Amino acid sequence: MSARRGSPPSRRVISAAARRTWGPTSAITRCGNRTVGPETDRPATARHFRIAEGIRRAIAAWGMTLVAHSLDLYSDTVSAIHVPPGFDSNTLTGHAYHTYGVSCGVGLGPLDGKVFRIGHLGSMTDVMALSGVATLEMAMADLGYPITLGAGVAAAQDHYRATATIPKQKAA
Repeated sequence: MSARRGSPPSRRVISAAARRTWGPTSAITRCGNRTVGPETDRPATARHFRIAEGIRRAIAAWGMTLVAHSLDLYSDTVSAIHVPPGFDSNTLTGHAYHTYGVSCGVGLGPLDGKVFRIGHLGSMTDVMALSGVATLEMAMADLGYPITLGAGVAAAQDHYRATATIPKQKAA
């Protein structure tokens, strides 16, 4: 399959690239501010904040930092995370995709190879977020990142348990 210079890539090529690199950002494009299911704007906004805060706590437990360096810059839809010095974020995102089937966003422009992005919006639940955190921990451990397996998961779980809105039932 050959392509002329300047011609757009085929639909198949775009789809393959989208699965690896555009996952979180394409979700933003598709979902925007639209609410999912019976939620109104306020419950959806609160849910996005809750899920994002769990992700942020996982990132802190990994000893990593967000690109957004202050609370007023935090996003409740996507988090961009710096990888430790000496590591390449593109290797991480590629490994997570090819080994575990999970897509993360890559760093763009001057952040290429230095950050990866986690999308956390739409009809996402805390359990879905936890599976992503656990998968990233496995990928980072595989690549020799200085993390402890389960640290990010535990930090996010603590937050999700403390902020759960489903009434807790007493044991019989």
